[in-house]
Amino acid sequence: MHRKTHGFTMIELLVTISLIALLLVFLLPGLTTGRRNSAFTQCISNMRMFAIAQQMYAVDHDYNTVHPNWGPATGGWLYDKKRPNGSFYSPSNFSYAERIDLRETGLLYDYLSADADDLYHCPVDEGPFDDTEIFQETGKRLPVRAMTSYTFNGAFVGYGSKTGPYNTIGYDRFKDRDIFMWEALATEESSFGFWNDGANQPNEGLEERHQDGAPVGRIDGSADKLQRSEFLDMAAANVRNDLRCNPDHPRGYR
Repeated sequence: MHRKTHGFTMIELLVTISLIALLLVFLLPGLTTGRRNSAFTQCISNMRMFAIAQQMYAVDHDYNTVHPNWGPATGGWLYDKKRPNGSFYSPSNFSYAERIDLRETGLLYDYLSADADDLYHCPVDEGPFDDTEIFQETGKRLPVRAMTSYTFNGAFVGYGSKTGPYNTIGYDRFKDRDIFMWEALATEESSFGFWNDGANQPNEGLEERHQDGAPVGRIDGSADKLQRSEFLDMAAANVRNDLRCNPDHPRGYR
């Protein structure tokens, strides 16, 4: 004897679809938050590796800080033996692949882990890195954007007051909580302007892709999350602080 079978009724299908949709409403935000938190964890881990690397460099170099690749100086944390042209309008800023290879000449590269190449970009930074099309359309290069998501604090050279390839301020003149690196702002408006070398000024911004803050590296070898509001307040302050930390100036800037 054969049993009579039948499929789902329309009402049963609608109820099932409604339940699935309801579950997705509750689950998707959690999955998105989880991915975002995981990306931030990786990003701050990258920053911590650079924090340790700059400490190790100082120990090996008579407690001189590593050059931040500020302006025309050669020899710095990001690239050493040759450099992207400081003018981002110049066609002589090397190809994308050549600029990636330049990182291996940086003064911190050998102090990083075996997977050093994976540390230079935030895991959710989508670029643009290869500026071939941008150059073809606008004649502009982004010489450093291809190389990293992060920027060094120009305080290591007094924001330009010290010159020369390796002329930096002594490590022992900084405070433990001083910020040497942060995730650089890379909005469409700023991408062309703030990526001509490996260092920035505090007022050039903190990245927004992590929504509630971004990682910063500290002189003491640590890394932590800094709220954008805190970063902007320190950048705008008229006194020395963790961010405006030029030891040669009472306001921490010039």
